[in-house]
Amino acid sequence: MDTNNPMSPEEPVTGVSAAASTEASTTRRKRRLKRKGRRVVVGAVALGLGLTGAGLVAQAVTPDAQTATADLDAASMVNQGKDIYEVACITCHGANLQGVQDRGPSLVGVGEGAVYFQVHSGRMPMKRNEAQASRKDARFNEQQTLALAAYVNANGGGPGIVKDSDGNIAMDSL
Repeated sequence: MDTNNPMSPEEPVTGVSAAASTEASTTRRKRRLKRKGRRVVVGAVALGLGLTGAGLVAQAVTPDAQTATADLDAASMVNQGKDIYEVACITCHGANLQGVQDRGPSLVGVGEGAVYFQVHSGRMPMKRNEAQASRKDARFNEQQTLALAAYVNANGGGPGIVKDSDGNIAMDSL
């Protein structure tokens, strides 16, 4: 221990300067914590405002939800038609469109035009086996009817659906 040096580390610091230094240190620490707290709050508010703004912008530029009106591509039309065929047609027309004796004729070669006519006019599916099916309300909507016609055409071939100069189905021909 060095007794000649008044600032010897072994001796405790006493007096006004030690208290002032401790108080100053505590004050600085409190200020730092307060600034840090403010920065955290300001950062959280800025983040919240930024995310809210981004959400509003995204909502503004996103178009409204719409019902799908686009035509399905050929493969998905055929698949949809197959699903309908397996539920509503297979009993009378068979698994391979070959027809079932005393129930329904073969659909091989009839084409999508004949299928569209029979299904759209409500003649198919029939409730009972008759020589000529009578016209009634259609069981399937337009999309389902087109899908069923696409399936039969893809697997049995035949004449297509008659369309007018605008590319729409020529309903006058039905």
